[in-house]
Amino acid sequence: MENGEVRDVQDYGSCGAYIFFSLGISRPLGTFMKPSAFIFLGLAAIALGGWRSTGTAFNPPGGRAPAIFAYFTNPGPPPAGVSASIINATTINATTGALTAVVGSPFAAGTNPGGVAVDPTGKFVYVANAASNNVSAYTINATTGALAPVAGSPFTAGNGAYGVAVDPTGKFTYVANVFSNNVSAYAINATTGALTPVAGSPFAAGSAPEGVAVDPTGKFTYVTNNGSGTVSAYTIDATTGALTPVAGSPFAAGSAPGGVAV
Repeated sequence: MENGEVRDVQDYGSCGAYIFFSLGISRPLGTFMKPSAFIFLGLAAIALGGWRSTGTAFNPPGGRAPAIFAYFTNPGPPPAGVSASIINATTINATTGALTAVVGSPFAAGTNPGGVAVDPTGKFVYVANAASNNVSAYTINATTGALAPVAGSPFTAGNGAYGVAVDPTGKFTYVANVFSNNVSAYAINATTGALTPVAGSPFAAGSAPEGVAVDPTGKFTYVTNNGSGTVSAYTIDATTGALTPVAGSPFAAGSAPGGVAV
């Protein structure tokens, strides 16, 4: 925060009565009350373990119930002596919105982790690792929020894996690959959380796809193409998870679109 202004915001997420935003150089996490004028509750509710944060996810996900846990990714390369390539896990105080680090946090991720998503059951967390071109998968301890790597993790993705989303049925995961200009699609093992590439994956996108989101019905996926200023839209095969471009896709957007939400 500088002269009353928040600087270098990397990502944010909302949870019940609060909005959380992750900061870059200064590293703390800020907390604001919503929905009106963003009343300031206090900066540095928790100092994140890495040097800056880019991805945010809550558990339970989707705002269907008050979130108990929050997860934030920290990419590298950091300044000398500061940890990177990790995922921070915190508990959320339902009354104040304050964050407390989960025992064992932070947890190791791949190189330069970006997007993070929690599956609809609240059992698994997925992190896209941009520099190691893969997806880290974790099981969530329902009591503590602690993370444990899924057997076989990390799973291979495209070049520059960045955005990640899980469909509302919990059957499929989608990852936007910035440098290979495509979207990786995976089937989720409902028991273990392991990922298996969907037939036909990866699927072509625009230039430098970055953000990815699945609509609440699970019928459509949307991907922002940072390099081409467009949004790619796909229908999802409910059985296989395969993607098919929507007629007219990609659709024009503003310059360098990044995040996307449905």
